[in-house]
Amino acid sequence: MKLGGVTRDEPMRNVLLIIAFGVGAVLLQTTLLHSVLFGAIVPDVMLVLCVYLGLRHQNVGGVFGAFMLGYGLDAFSGTNVGTNAFAMTFVFLMVYLLSRRLWIEGGLTSALVVLGGAGFKTLALVGLGETFSDGISLAAARNSLLGGLVAAVIAPFVFVALDRSKRWLQVAQPHQSTL
Repeated sequence: MKLGGVTRDEPMRNVLLIIAFGVGAVLLQTTLLHSVLFGAIVPDVMLVLCVYLGLRHQNVGGVFGAFMLGYGLDAFSGTNVGTNAFAMTFVFLMVYLLSRRLWIEGGLTSALVVLGGAGFKTLALVGLGETFSDGISLAAARNSLLGGLVAAVIAPFVFVALDRSKRWLQVAQPHQSTL
């Protein structure tokens, strides 16, 4: 049944799509990519999804989604619980504020925003590390930034996959709204 041009189950399909991509990203980032790439530099797929939420889902659901992406990464990666949850929420907030001032659309600009998001995430992790523990190493900060650089390269493809999945599931893009 359509209510105001939107079916009743459309928001649920949107949420389920983001959850499916989030679960896939957690599995990729915490298991498969580490074994395939044989190195410390792994593309931050969760960051790409967080930036997507900051650009396309500017509401409380987007904030909650960014928090849950970070929390899922904390739960499956073995880090201190809450560090990635805070960092992803911080990245969402920075992307949200940036997108309120700049028109961000297309592959190159989304890749640049993901690269900026990697910088914000690294700053958040360094700040948390300095505040609550012995800090993170310079190598860990470098790997975080390099993982963000690789994530920026794959970001346009992930954005296209999400947008095409939404069209396939007949989910309309949510309206830009304020928090």
